[in-house]
Amino acid sequence: MKAFKAAALVSIVTGMSSSPAHAETARSEITIRGVVPTICRVDFGQSAPRAEGRTIDFGLTREFCNQGGGYRLVLRHPAGMLNASVSVGGATVVLSPGTETVILDVSGPEITSRSVTLRTGNSSIALESVSFRVEPKGAIY
Repeated sequence: MKAFKAAALVSIVTGMSSSPAHAETARSEITIRGVVPTICRVDFGQSAPRAEGRTIDFGLTREFCNQGGGYRLVLRHPAGMLNASVSVGGATVVLSPGTETVILDVSGPEITSRSVTLRTGNSSIALESVSFRVEPKGAIY
C-alpha cells in the first residue's frame, strides 16, 4: 500500500510541474537612427564616348545615390541644338533650347546602370561641350 501512495504522490507532483506557465512574453524594441553623408555620383564604364555621324554613344552609366529623395541627372550641352535628343535607358528626352536638360529624375536612392546615347540633330558639337551632373534631391548631409 505504501508503494501505491508513493506512486500517486509522484504522479501528482509531476502533473503539477508539467502544466504550462502563463507568463507574459517580454517585448522590447530598439530603434537605431544614423545620419550618413549624402553620396550621389555618376560615371561611365568606358573610357571615351564613341561618335558616329551625329550620334554619340556614351555607353553605360554607373549611378550611385543614397539620397532618400532621389536625384536628377542633368546633361550640359550647347544652346540651340535643334532636333537633338538623348536616350537614357531606352527613354528619349528632347534637349531644351538652353544649355541644360534634366535627362533623368529618380524618386529614391538607387544603384544602377543605363545606356546613354546623344543624337545631336542638326548640330555638330565638340565632345568637350557636353558633360553630365548629378543633383541629389532633398537634404544633403
